[in-house]
Amino acid sequence: MFYFTQWFPNATRGRANAALFSASALAAVIAGPLSGALLSMDDTLGLHGWQWMFLIEGLAAVLIGLVVWTRLVSHPSEAPWLSDEEKTALIDRLAAEEAERVATKTDKAPSRWSMLRDPQMLLFCFVYFAAQLAQYAVTFWLPDFVRDIGGLSEFTIGLISVVPFAVAFFAVLAAGQISDRTGLRRTVLGSGFVLAAVGLTAAALASPVLAVVMLIVATIGFKVAASSFYVIPQQYLVGAMVAPGIALINSVGNLGGFVAPTLLGQVESRTGSVDNALLIVAVICLVALAGCALMRYQAGVRDTDQHADPTGTSTSAGTGSEPDLPAAGPGRTVGNSG
Repeated sequence: MFYFTQWFPNATRGRANAALFSASALAAVIAGPLSGALLSMDDTLGLHGWQWMFLIEGLAAVLIGLVVWTRLVSHPSEAPWLSDEEKTALIDRLAAEEAERVATKTDKAPSRWSMLRDPQMLLFCFVYFAAQLAQYAVTFWLPDFVRDIGGLSEFTIGLISVVPFAVAFFAVLAAGQISDRTGLRRTVLGSGFVLAAVGLTAAALASPVLAVVMLIVATIGFKVAASSFYVIPQQYLVGAMVAPGIALINSVGNLGGFVAPTLLGQVESRTGSVDNALLIVAVICLVALAGCALMRYQAGVRDTDQHADPTGTSTSAGTGSEPDLPAAGPGRTVGNSG
């Protein structure tokens, strides 16, 4: 998320974030069948299936780490595929937007520790926590809902369980496009929480088949919420506070990955069902929806279609009139027309 602030102007950052989160949705689609195949490799070369899964999937992460270390370019000024004019255009655009954020901040920039007392930062942490809470609640218990349909093999249950993430892949990309072209960041974010809350509530009250369908709706919701969220703190934080601010939000927000399984597990052990826990998560999503209304992009700035260009004028993100900018990477355009 910090890296994107170094490469993508505000008007295209929604699509950049969406690309990352759509990749995580696609990974969920691939991981289920792949892990199942690896787990079936028991006694191959004397190793258990879970050992093969850890080795192969862990090695993939190591290899990607090496590629990032050697190939990822930190700043547009170092990009070998950009001309000097393209580098200047992109750097100037990003610098102009940073200057605008600094100029509109009427309060003193928080220090790393005082960020914990900044109401906006605490709001960001809670909203992202709610998105992660919904994600882990669905991810961990979705196979159980599918199994409740009855008469399905474990392989079929696995295939059905990846359908919500396959659908969410396209929804996240569409949300990124809408967010960039309209500039209505909070509106897109809030719509994700609405879908998550509706899907979770209906899943808790419906028959097994309908519950699985509504969990698809919930998955679209929390994926859209998570992918649409970070563009707001990316635009709120300035200067040296961007990296630690994003780290704080991510650290606190991802506690949802601990709370969701614990909450649902406790409720299931006491009641024999996770329905009540899903309703609790749905209520938290609605509270997060209310919190979206209090979010600020910059000091005093809320949902807006206006973006500054390097010349100092303003253009509408919804009109397609953004100035042409160079590619932010091989095959990726950062201009609004891309």
